[in-house]
Amino acid sequence: MNKIFKAFCSCLMVCGFAMTLTNCSDNDDPTFLSEVQLSQSYVAIPQTGGSTTIKVNVSTNWSISNIPEWLTISPASGSAGENQITFSADATADGRSCEVLMDCGGAIQRINVIQGLSVVSQVTVAEVMSGPEKTYRTTGTVTKIANTSYGNWYMNDGTSAEDLYIYGTLDKAGKAGANNSIAAWGIEVGDEITIEGPKQVYNGTVELVNVSVIKINKSLIKVDSLSINDATLPVEGGDITAVLSCKGDGVTVKIPEEAKDWLFMTSMIAGSAPEVKFHALENKGADREATIVFTTKSSGKEYTAQTTIKQKGVAKGKGTDTDPFNVAAVLNYTKALGADVVSEKDVYVKGIISSVKYTYSADFGTATYNISDDGTESGVFTVYASYYYDNQPWVEGNEQIKVGDEVIVVGKVIYYKGTTPEFASKQNWLFSLNGKTSSVTATVAEFLAAAEDDTRYSLTGVVTSLYESDKQGKSFYIKDFSGEALVYRTDGFLDTGIKVGDVVTVVGKRGSYKNNPQMVNGNCALEHAVTPVTIAEFLTKPDDKNTYYMVTGKISSLLGSNGKENDYGNLYITDGTNELYVYGTYPGWGATGDFRKFFIADNGLQVGDEITIIGYKDTYKELVELCQGVCFSFKKAN
Repeated sequence: MNKIFKAFCSCLMVCGFAMTLTNCSDNDDPTFLSEVQLSQSYVAIPQTGGSTTIKVNVSTNWSISNIPEWLTISPASGSAGENQITFSADATADGRSCEVLMDCGGAIQRINVIQGLSVVSQVTVAEVMSGPEKTYRTTGTVTKIANTSYGNWYMNDGTSAEDLYIYGTLDKAGKAGANNSIAAWGIEVGDEITIEGPKQVYNGTVELVNVSVIKINKSLIKVDSLSINDATLPVEGGDITAVLSCKGDGVTVKIPEEAKDWLFMTSMIAGSAPEVKFHALENKGADREATIVFTTKSSGKEYTAQTTIKQKGVAKGKGTDTDPFNVAAVLNYTKALGADVVSEKDVYVKGIISSVKYTYSADFGTATYNISDDGTESGVFTVYASYYYDNQPWVEGNEQIKVGDEVIVVGKVIYYKGTTPEFASKQNWLFSLNGKTSSVTATVAEFLAAAEDDTRYSLTGVVTSLYESDKQGKSFYIKDFSGEALVYRTDGFLDTGIKVGDVVTVVGKRGSYKNNPQMVNGNCALEHAVTPVTIAEFLTKPDDKNTYYMVTGKISSLLGSNGKENDYGNLYITDGTNELYVYGTYPGWGATGDFRKFFIADNGLQVGDEITIIGYKDTYKELVELCQGVCFSFKKAN
């Protein structure tokens, strides 16, 4: 009976709290609107999920905003008069609440919604990492500070193999943002902190967002100074000393495994102000760094402090295809962008794969891995969600990557959250693998004459027809000025809606079937969607060199606009009513120089023959022209 009475009192307290928070206002002052009448002053939804309906009598049109994802309101807008509004939510592990805003002709009615009682229990870091997205309270030691302005840092309590990322720390006034909350709270690496905040998972990283600081226990060990102010050793190596203050029993030093081949502890002076000396070898690779952890104990409890020792690398390259950045150079370039800024231009980066998180797969078409200048995990740059050659998804049959491969990757880079320099997700692709560059650009004729090997060719041309024998509908013929080839079952053809007449680029290997050459293991990308139109429709289109049309008509004159014969196929076509000037009729896509000449004469085309031409619209001295015409097909009158 006692427990039932206490629960009843708790519910009354929550309901009373919600009633005090419901008000109508043009601003933050608690005023009330006579134009709005509510059947109840708060909305309560069961924690197990469900709906609650209220009646609202409004003298004007209204709408509700500021609705969180977990809450459904129906309807969310209406007209004057009596309205029924239903508030619905799924079950929740913890209580939650929100305030929605009802706009009543410019005045704001605030409605508070609660679902269950909000109770946050203390959990371990491991439980945060594995638990659902909700609000947690946890205690751990600060392992790394990533951003002092917004209060981004890492913590662990020894229960998780991976540190928990804290993305934003509220200041002492409870405000988020660039408020220098790390300095305001005096947070340092090694401090034991109890925090509370909501969990989210962003790009696979578990985060607590905009946390409140509940309690701080300062560490008994601290790094007071380093003998080099910026903690950065030169390329040629040298010594650096860390001076500590310690109120615990003794000090142990931990150098990370990946740094033990270049950084060593050479001496330690014990006492309440220990001094630890380190030596770094010459650096022949990228910028590198190592986070050193100092530990002391008191009454059976461990306390830690840490410092990061850095060493300059040898930066090389200009970030171009002929002179790519090495990893040292791209690290400098990316960090100079600032946190979460994506580079405006693509850069080329050369390195050795030091570890692979995800190899290429046909399901996703991308891979994620680290590269460095020397193939170790020191001074790495992350290649994140990277496409294969020619910015295309990887397909089965393509070569796979592995640790030790030398690669050149091209794309945009980002200093992700100010902590991880990397290629921006799905905005980069593999340019070279162990000296083998991406595809060879070729004409169709060159491709047909090539040998069957692992070389990948890039062809650009017009889709002339589908290969009817392929029941999957992924095969077609492509034609340029030099010839026509079968592209067999290419990825990207069906997905992008490419059709006959469109201009495409295909990348794949030279194969054959019964001695007939064809492209295999290919990818397809749309270059220009081509729209079939009549001559009359074409004449009304705006001038645009990037928009292509397919036009059919009968040749009405083989003379150019100057009235003279020509070698380039300048001619007029007609539909019987309208006439269109064609400035150039070429044998196929990609023709240049003399390959543009004599198409009309070589094929014996005459006045009266029907011709279908692809090109763009332009106007010259008030004469509408179809320019850079590519012949798609023709039919002779006789």
